[in-house]
Amino acid sequence: MKKIMTVFLLLAFVGLLDSGYLTWEHYAGNGPVCLIFRGCNEVLTSEYAVMFGLPVSLWGMIYYAAVLFFTLFSFLEKSRRALGLAAIIVLAGFLFSVYFFYLQFFVLKAICFYCLISGGVTFLLGISLLFAARQFDFLKDKGRLL
Repeated sequence: MKKIMTVFLLLAFVGLLDSGYLTWEHYAGNGPVCLIFRGCNEVLTSEYAVMFGLPVSLWGMIYYAAVLFFTLFSFLEKSRRALGLAAIIVLAGFLFSVYFFYLQFFVLKAICFYCLISGGVTFLLGISLLFAARQFDFLKDKGRLL
């Protein structure tokens, strides 16, 4: 269990760094250095890059910080409830990632390298969470996560 939770925490930290870098670049007024694909600026300056007045990258920072917090709390306090909350947050993050991938590939027709990292991290968080949930044995409490 310790290894899975360590991987989970590391993934969430990588996601936090990724979204933090994009948030920094957004507020600094710079475009990020696009390492592989050429579509970073198109994606990050599009109308879809802001939700409710805040950059999507800042929402990503909040998402990854919440995942880190609830996972760490779950690990330290052996709390199934905190792990359940982390699971709900990761599921929501996964659904948003699918939506953002759709926007990149089919609407904007531009690919953001950093967005792919975030989506990949969220996917791996989901897989790690499944392993953690199996070891925590949520089924003991009649199948409830919370």
